[in-house]
Amino acid sequence: RWRDHACFRSLVPVPPICTVSFQVAMPPTKKAAKRSDATTIAPAAKRAKADPNLTGVIEALEQAAGLPEGCRRMLLACVPHAFGTPSEERHASQAEAVRMIGEAMQGVEMTLKEGADSESDKVADVEASRAALQAALAEAEATQATAAEEVKAKTALVAGAAVVAASAKSCLQDAEEARRVGDTGFLQVQESKATLEAGIESDLQAIIEGQGEPKHHYEALLPLLTGLGLDDSLLNALPSTCKKTAADRGSFDTMVLEQLGTCLREQVSKISKTIEEATPTAQGRAAAVEAAQVELLKATD
Repeated sequence: RWRDHACFRSLVPVPPICTVSFQVAMPPTKKAAKRSDATTIAPAAKRAKADPNLTGVIEALEQAAGLPEGCRRMLLACVPHAFGTPSEERHASQAEAVRMIGEAMQGVEMTLKEGADSESDKVADVEASRAALQAALAEAEATQATAAEEVKAKTALVAGAAVVAASAKSCLQDAEEARRVGDTGFLQVQESKATLEAGIESDLQAIIEGQGEPKHHYEALLPLLTGLGLDDSLLNALPSTCKKTAADRGSFDTMVLEQLGTCLREQVSKISKTIEEATPTAQGRAAAVEAAQVELLKATD
């Protein structure tokens, strides 16, 4: 359809009609032969250079994606003839060609503009996403910094708690050792008092009342007599007195047993006083252990 348009038939150059003439062949003269030889070696005609002002137009038509290939070639062929003529001297067909080329270039321009706008939108989206990513990165870095500070603080707290727990454990061990050492003598004194009281109530009372085997009760009392500071006369009289029955004893035997009971009770009184004086100290040691246990529990909780 484009090829049949009347305006483009006038723009496309038509090759000249070849004519044939007949002439009588004459023998060439020397000068004519020389001229003939000179003309045979004449250089070929140079190719006409394209107008640089039309380069942009040609490139635009080559980029026009919506044109059929035949139309593109036709418009490219019209470019030098249409634009090579001043506008006021152009034929109607040339003006029509210029208009069509202009429409094609406008289409290329719109396509390029749409592509540029699309790329600009993509760049804007990238910039927006970059800003959002930078904000997210800054927030993540701030969160990480806060978490690092919290970890550092908690690490220091744990280290301090470990020191406090170690100190509390050491204090508890010291308190328990002090109670163990101090209570050793205290418990021994308490056991001595209990043993003396049991000897008085059971063995001595059985001897006085004449119950059971006198010899057995006397042998049970012997360990309790150590350290009482009894007179030698009392110690010498005890074996025979204790072995007698109540009916066989005389006044001397009764005095010996009464003196023995008095010495044993006095020893119990001395030990009781010692225990009474040592009890607050023992209670203090026990309280120190309990306090150390509480501190250790707080440090390890």
